[in-house]
Amino acid sequence: MKHFGHHVNTVSTKVVINVASVLSIVKTPRILLLKFLPTLTLPPTIFGAVHKCVKRLDGCLYAIKRLKRPLSGSTDEQIALCEVYAHAVLGHHPHVARYYSAWAEDDHMLIQNEYCNGGSLADIVMENLQKGTSLSEGELKEILLQVSIGLKYVHNSGLVLMDVKPSNIFICKKMIDAKSGCLEEDSDIDEDGEGDCRFLANEILQEDYSNLPKADIFALSLTITLAAGVERLPHNDMAWHYIRNSNLPTIPLQLSHEFYGLLKLMVHSNPIARLSAAALTKHPTLRRTMGKSAAQLRKEFNVELLIFQHSPCSVITCLTTLADNRV
Repeated sequence: MKHFGHHVNTVSTKVVINVASVLSIVKTPRILLLKFLPTLTLPPTIFGAVHKCVKRLDGCLYAIKRLKRPLSGSTDEQIALCEVYAHAVLGHHPHVARYYSAWAEDDHMLIQNEYCNGGSLADIVMENLQKGTSLSEGELKEILLQVSIGLKYVHNSGLVLMDVKPSNIFICKKMIDAKSGCLEEDSDIDEDGEGDCRFLANEILQEDYSNLPKADIFALSLTITLAAGVERLPHNDMAWHYIRNSNLPTIPLQLSHEFYGLLKLMVHSNPIARLSAAALTKHPTLRRTMGKSAAQLRKEFNVELLIFQHSPCSVITCLTTLADNRV
């Protein structure tokens, strides 16, 4: 723990999940120019590009996505509509990138979401690969915990993501006035339909949709292995099937027995054997509350509440509705 004095500015890091990286701005729509000032084109996705924009009315940053293909008669129309509908169901949560608005213009849909200023986990993974480094086990645990909290909320809302991977996990860094608070300086924290085949659980390939939330858990474990230094995941062949037989890819980072075992359980070939997102949030390997006093926990809760209340922005969006598979 690190204690900060009164009125000291510090950075709090939040991990959120993104849903559909589905839009592209080919020509700037009239409504977008009237209401927003585009400042940066973010890395393109399979469906297009996302723009970082300042809203002229409030001066805040947002991520504006525009569907590349026309809505009428395209499969992308259903993807975009599912994203909007899912956001409407989910509401607000600190570990779900926040949705603000959506509109159609010139037969293209635009969606206004929270802008996460820390980039994506994929950016961090790529940077670490170039440097020959990886995140620490403590950082991996923190990411896994925060994403699990977001997934728990989504799954309990009767939805699943079905596209958990590094490019859909974002980092938000908030400057706050700590005042007399006590913050934990966490040196240890830190492509769609059915999803990327590298992260796809075998039961989904076999069209068994009876445990859809557990497919998100499978993909989350493989996402963490990439953050731990795994250079790439197989798209097919024996290496792909090896992972679907309850095995992890070779991880260069030396992990504790407990954490490695948890990640391996998350890729169990039997989805019923995998832990739910709710169980992950309570797992002793990931719990941050061990050994902390009630006073410390209260202070940390107050700081997190302050961040959430003052954030103009919080993407898990999901593309699949659960029938009767609430966790």
